[in-house]
Amino acid sequence: MKNLLYSTLLFLCFSFTSKEVKISENNTRNEFEIVVNLEDRNGNEVSLNSLSGYYAQNMETKQYYYSVNYYGETGVISGLPAGSYIVGAYEGYFDGASSKFITITDSSEETIEVTLYYWSE
Repeated sequence: MKNLLYSTLLFLCFSFTSKEVKISENNTRNEFEIVVNLEDRNGNEVSLNSLSGYYAQNMETKQYYYSVNYYGETGVISGLPAGSYIVGAYEGYFDGASSKFITITDSSEETIEVTLYYWSE
């Protein structure tokens, strides 16, 4: 009886702590992540805090994916399936960033870096 209890507890522990794998049955990824970088027109890095957030819109489904906002670190957009996207930023009163068209395929890297060009008036 004691061994049955330990076996049951061990099974439950592994059942609830297993991590979901992002590889489908045909060995292709089904979720990707975009990391946004900002540069000015001279190629200098601009803080991500300059704008209030970033997004990727799937061109086929029209679904939006948004950046996670933790104390100004807003440049990561997670959970994207393969597809074509417009990556952009929310504009401020007198500043904003260019948008960029990208295509993610099953053979793409899991993390894709995208550089947007910052502008201000």
